[in-house]
Amino acid sequence: MAAELRSYGDTTVVRSVQEEIEILTPEENLLLKNLAKSTAKAMTHQWMDDTLDTAGSAVATEYKAFTPDTLSVPTLRSNLVQHVYKAISVTEAQTMVSHEHAQNEFSRQVAKKMISWSNAAEYDLVRSSLVSGVSGTAPRMNGVIQLTSTNSTAHTSGTVFSESIALGLLQLTWDASNGDAATDVMVGSVIKRKMSGFATGITKNINVGEKKAGQVVQVYESDFGTVNVHLHRYVQVSGDATARFLAVNMSKLYIAYLEGGEPKMTEQGVRSTSRDAVINGYLTLENRQEKTGAFASGFLNVA
Repeated sequence: MAAELRSYGDTTVVRSVQEEIEILTPEENLLLKNLAKSTAKAMTHQWMDDTLDTAGSAVATEYKAFTPDTLSVPTLRSNLVQHVYKAISVTEAQTMVSHEHAQNEFSRQVAKKMISWSNAAEYDLVRSSLVSGVSGTAPRMNGVIQLTSTNSTAHTSGTVFSESIALGLLQLTWDASNGDAATDVMVGSVIKRKMSGFATGITKNINVGEKKAGQVVQVYESDFGTVNVHLHRYVQVSGDATARFLAVNMSKLYIAYLEGGEPKMTEQGVRSTSRDAVINGYLTLENRQEKTGAFASGFLNVA
């Protein structure tokens, strides 16, 4: 009896390939997407803050001449504008051949790099440390962690994060800023799991559909106001020895794009063998009231 001709082992059979491509790297853009925008007019960008008098009794003896109060002028704060870019070069042959995904390869690479640009900008908005650039190195801005100075705490390595510690950090933002406390908390996976356990044994009346302090904490009702809790990949990364906690007041943070420096794709022309482009953006971070934020490290990196 003749053997059947089967498909297995036949190398000439057309392959079955799903055209859709799964992007494995996540997009992280909480600050880049949600912060208010400002404009920088030079590579060193400055903004101002000022204070009122310390509150207290303000009475005068009858018929006594007034004594002028001590007055203050605004304080200049600064940060450096950072150039964030992603470059693309796709060969002529790569654009001419057919691909399983049936997309234009140059356009596909541009779309990927635009997401990569936003991830890179977000990373530096959170973690970047100031580099002046005067020695020929690329200038870098201070991210929100570095701009949070008043309420920055390094706990003893291995400290177990707890609700008491979280409340203490939020209290610092309320006390130091005269009541203008943090509105959002950004944490990695370890601290997020700890915060999800805050509601154990606590009964709260909540609206149906809201995710308040419970098995999943997206909104935490603290003694110092309601804070949104965000799982953020760049607050704590694999190279950090300890778990970290970052609280911010989103209304006090601004992204300042250099005038005309909003992110955009610019083609560099077509060379004889490739099509080149760059995604450029020039930005810095303003923290108009750094006392409304808190940063703490040193926590045990185990959930």
